[in-house]
Amino acid sequence: MIPWIKALLKDFQKDIIFWTKIFLQETFKKIIAWLKRIWFESKLTAKLTITELKNKVDFEKELEENFKPIYKEEPHPEPGTEAAKLGGPMSLTAKWAIKNKDKF
Repeated sequence: MIPWIKALLKDFQKDIIFWTKIFLQETFKKIIAWLKRIWFESKLTAKLTITELKNKVDFEKELEENFKPIYKEEPHPEPGTEAAKLGGPMSLTAKWAIKNKDKF
């Protein structure tokens, strides 16, 4: 083979190896960056979902505690009468109403 063609092919082979190496390095950098972004987004989504569920449970618990009706029945002031058979005064309130009684 002609010597200058050998040199040209050798240089071409070096160039192909060099550009392949650069291409693979850049490709792997992009893949790693993409995987990191996907990992971050999945962790963030999981944390937000967990926080949302905790807040929902806390809200439901607080709602049940504060708005559960409180039933009170007092004994009749005159026991032994016909009216006493029906019972005494009754009241139905909520916890929040008792806490805010002085505000109304």
